[in-house]
Amino acid sequence: MVETNFPTEVPGFKQAADDFRLSLIPLVEKTFRAFADYLKLDDPDYFIKRHRALLKDPTIKSHNLIRTNYYFPLSLNEDAFSDESGYYQRLGAHIDLGSITFLFQDECGGLEAKLPDAVWIDVKPIKNSIIFNGGLMLEVWSSGNLPAAIHRVAARNETSTCVRQSVGLFVMPDAATEMHTIVSRKPNWNPPFSYSEGTTHYEMFNKAVSYMRDKEK
Repeated sequence: MVETNFPTEVPGFKQAADDFRLSLIPLVEKTFRAFADYLKLDDPDYFIKRHRALLKDPTIKSHNLIRTNYYFPLSLNEDAFSDESGYYQRLGAHIDLGSITFLFQDECGGLEAKLPDAVWIDVKPIKNSIIFNGGLMLEVWSSGNLPAAIHRVAARNETSTCVRQSVGLFVMPDAATEMHTIVSRKPNWNPPFSYSEGTTHYEMFNKAVSYMRDKEK
């Protein structure tokens, strides 16, 4: 991203964003090689080769992003919204649409993850820790063996009145990367989003975002 795309109100913003991204590159590469080893792929750099925009060549088209979420204090009676079960949330349940996500959160709390048995658990703040989420692309590549993490930010009495802020690196494959499985399918696996073999990540991402925006209307 060029300098003019960054806000000028905060001096050094672009440099801080670049430093944050570059500091995580070694961890991204190690994580991808670890998953390639776990899935017993012949090429240990299979995933790395499909994320050149982040790791090698930023001129390649991709949806890679750094995002910070700022949550204002809430009144549960007025500001929070609830899902179909009536559970109050600051951010609704969802999965990330990329490959992997590295998330840093403050001490406010409220982040929850959904286990395979449908039980929600707290992802409590731990000092100097990084939260890792697998995304949709990783789930598709692994044929459901590495599922995307369903997560949300809950609004409870102890967490709703504090300001919450998080910052994450959302690692996306190169835009032209095709969606297809590369290992044996996990029994009874159903992808969280319908897709056609050969659909590019760019096409899937735009379609999924449009669907979610229409759902919110």
